[in-house]
Amino acid sequence: DLDRLYFRLRMAVGHDIRQFVGINPAILAAVPHLLDTNAERLFADIAAGTFAGKPIATPDPALAEQLADRRAARGRLLPADVWPNVERLICWDEGIAGVYLPQVVEDYGADVAVVPAPLAASEAPLALHLLPDGVRGVVAYNAAFFEFLDVQAGADQTPLGLDELRVGASYAVVVTQAGGFYRYVLGDLLDITGRAGAVPTVAYAGRLTPTAAVPESA
Repeated sequence: DLDRLYFRLRMAVGHDIRQFVGINPAILAAVPHLLDTNAERLFADIAAGTFAGKPIATPDPALAEQLADRRAARGRLLPADVWPNVERLICWDEGIAGVYLPQVVEDYGADVAVVPAPLAASEAPLALHLLPDGVRGVVAYNAAFFEFLDVQAGADQTPLGLDELRVGASYAVVVTQAGGFYRYVLGDLLDITGRAGAVPTVAYAGRLTPTAAVPESA
């Protein structure tokens, strides 16, 4: 797995990359670590045009020397040193992501913009950001059939529909979709932040705890 990740970095070096997509910002946070821990290997591969001892690109000893100098000056090798023209990072920026996202941005460049990624799970899209309209977290109401469990209520409750959600409350998501899931509790918690017309807007609030009550019907 680490070799595959390193191979992606190795092939990306030397290209004018302007955008990184890492839906979970933990992926973006791992890139600076991978760059620096593999720096000497990377410099040697760039200079020789190789990966794992096999030729894969044109040798570029000048670039290898340039990157080595940048690492020596800074003390570590960062994405900002390798790809100085990065303009944006596409990733989640809510919940726990907000805790370490500032450091991620600094590692890629002070002028890098963070573009919030849609909220989604592997089972279904959850919410989209309509950034040109200044609206975030609009529930993707036609992507699946959504119901919600009020985490402030007890176990004896009926899942709620979109029109029954209260602004300011937190809910666990229950999804039914064409792929076969029926009232599947995702485990994601959403805060209701407002409405865009009749559709609720949400923000990611974390995960459902193992001790949280889930009604048998779900």
